[in-house]
Amino acid sequence: MFTKTGTTKTITDIDGVEWWVFQSRPTIHGFDIKVGIAKDNAHGKRLSMILTENVARYVCGLVNLKEAELPVCPYTIYKWRKRCRARFPGLKPNMEVVKDVFGRQWYVVSSKRTKQGFSINLGEPVNDRYNKGKKYLILTEEIARYLFGLKDIREADLPVSRSQLLLWSRQYEAHHALLNPEIVTDIRGRRYLVRKTQPTKHGFDVKRGSSLDEGVRASRSIILTEELAQYLRQCPDMTQADLPISFATLCGWRHKFDIGQTPGKSHKPKAKKTNMPKSRRLIPPETLSDEWWEQHRVELSAMSPEKFSFIFDVSIEEVESRRKMLK
Repeated sequence: MFTKTGTTKTITDIDGVEWWVFQSRPTIHGFDIKVGIAKDNAHGKRLSMILTENVARYVCGLVNLKEAELPVCPYTIYKWRKRCRARFPGLKPNMEVVKDVFGRQWYVVSSKRTKQGFSINLGEPVNDRYNKGKKYLILTEEIARYLFGLKDIREADLPVSRSQLLLWSRQYEAHHALLNPEIVTDIRGRRYLVRKTQPTKHGFDVKRGSSLDEGVRASRSIILTEELAQYLRQCPDMTQADLPISFATLCGWRHKFDIGQTPGKSHKPKAKKTNMPKSRRLIPPETLSDEWWEQHRVELSAMSPEKFSFIFDVSIEEVESRRKMLK
């Protein structure tokens, strides 16, 4: 229980609001938790816990809120930390501050050392008001250099998931492309912003990027440059093309731009599918005798040529000639 103070005195919180102190309780950290009522009645005429500067410094320095040794509920401690960090971003005496590859500052919550000599840090942003309280893995400059030096992202020996590695790789590629923009043109004349470059042993690079002509919705794809198209035209067999490109992409280029060859297959485009029914097997007219036509004389005169042809599998020309003979 809180003890009631003998005389009513005033105290100021971190926002400069004056409070009348009615209750107080000492803590093991050298400061007291004060309870009172604000003088200007901005917080209503009710007792509230006062966030003093000493309490703010202690709460901001906590790595884990569950470790707080205060006679206050965890939700109040969480509100206090959120409030004092928004007003005093520098009140972080017990937490390390690092920068990522984009220059943003992060508070390190936990860290893990790797075999490569650098650390993987888990932290939360310093001045991002939309993501405060959320924790992310920080892409530092050491991690970016390590990932950029790998031929394949799956070869990374790091204690993180593969999806996180792919996210880091894309973030660094986008950052590198903005700092060092490289714009190339494909065989159709479209401009692309290069995001990633993969060297080949044929004297040219395979480049991936997004189209500048399509705007924000442009997706990342392999750029069909003139050097790449020239190699595919000279390649006798596309199945043996030594390129970091899937066979499906090569086949799509072959049908779309008429480049490259595939053994055993023609370059003619496939026939489009239609909803027309397949041609039926008609009865040859010489196999039908005059007696057969005489037996179906009533149907021939009553039905239309198309209907008679459909029912008895006879060509329309033969039906029309027989109808003229009846007349």
